[in-house]
Amino acid sequence: ATQAEVAVAVANVVAYGIAGMLAYPHVARHLFPHEDSKNIGLFLGLAVHDTAQVMGCAASYAQTYMDEAVVAAAAVAKLTRNCFLAGVVPLMAARHGATAGIATKAAFPTFVLGFVGAAGVRTAGDVYFVGDDATRWKE
Repeated sequence: ATQAEVAVAVANVVAYGIAGMLAYPHVARHLFPHEDSKNIGLFLGLAVHDTAQVMGCAASYAQTYMDEAVVAAAAVAKLTRNCFLAGVVPLMAARHGATAGIATKAAFPTFVLGFVGAAGVRTAGDVYFVGDDATRWKE
């Protein structure tokens, strides 16, 4: 893709994400029963592309409609989707690289390793600190 095509794609993702942040909290309020925090969070977490925009959208819903559980559900939905992308992106890169005559190693996006590594470190930290009822935080 040319730089102009990439710029248009990024601009569209941002523009639609902003529109989603503004509209989806109100759409979710009318699509789902008011007490259905998990499904509202799932909808918000999957409807918006960018993780930061998902959190903004969920926070907006939580403040507007006094439902903090939506934020946690949206975060879990979005981060679960991101984790699945960690497996799909390298697969698609390898398949595209093979058809374009690019070596698999060159086609592999290395940021995926950073994402998976950061998620592993965070999970290990949670296991370490929560395992003792957070008493290690006081040390």
